[in-house]
Amino acid sequence: MLTDPHNRDTVRRATSGAMWERDLWLDLTRRLPDEYVTAPAGLAAWCAWRLGDETLALAAARRALTVDPQDRISRIVAFAAGRHIPARDLALLGACDFDAARAE
Repeated sequence: MLTDPHNRDTVRRATSGAMWERDLWLDLTRRLPDEYVTAPAGLAAWCAWRLGDETLALAAARRALTVDPQDRISRIVAFAAGRHIPARDLALLGACDFDAARAE
């Protein structure tokens, strides 16, 4: 189900950034084969970033981007975490052109 971008966005919007959510997505990232890892790794990155763990967020985003370089959630997190933009400043990211910016 998470291979569908619409479903993935729905889950992302429902994510509160709680530690258990981060742990769930990290566990799935470790266990799933590469073809299914983009969504859980991207969601782990999203949760870690919201929790203020930029290092883990960047690592999880990079894992997702190795499989799908166009994954939007992972590109946003990689962009923000790589530039130390905290999740509380999410509104600032709306002005960024993520399609033009390269994830680091």
